[in-house]
Amino acid sequence: LVVASPEFHCTNLVETSHVARPEPKVATPSSKPYKAVVYFFMEGGCDTFNLLVPKGCDMTKRYSEARGRVALYEDDVLPINAGTSQDCMCSQFGVHPSLPVLQDLYSRNDAVFLSNTGVLFEPVTKSNYQ
Repeated sequence: LVVASPEFHCTNLVETSHVARPEPKVATPSSKPYKAVVYFFMEGGCDTFNLLVPKGCDMTKRYSEARGRVALYEDDVLPINAGTSQDCMCSQFGVHPSLPVLQDLYSRNDAVFLSNTGVLFEPVTKSNYQ
């Protein structure tokens, strides 16, 4: 399961680090009979700002200010650990309380969140990327 989420979850700024990426590891084939990646672009059917919520970090205040009265409270969301990536602004997030199945899938490494995905609001060119 892959879930797209809003940009504030990780920096993902459109700028280069000038560091070569390491060669990817060869994936071990699954013993499961079938795999698929399904991407839903629901245009408001699922509000990603209330699907995955920053928890216990500097982004929590920005989230609350941006969402206003529709923001979820930290105590109401289902906690998940994001790890300690240097690119991620928070090490913990909360999943909407109506989606315990998503929290469970993530904790079993059967789901992943992709942040800062979706439609570009401004074109990215080589000159403004560098």
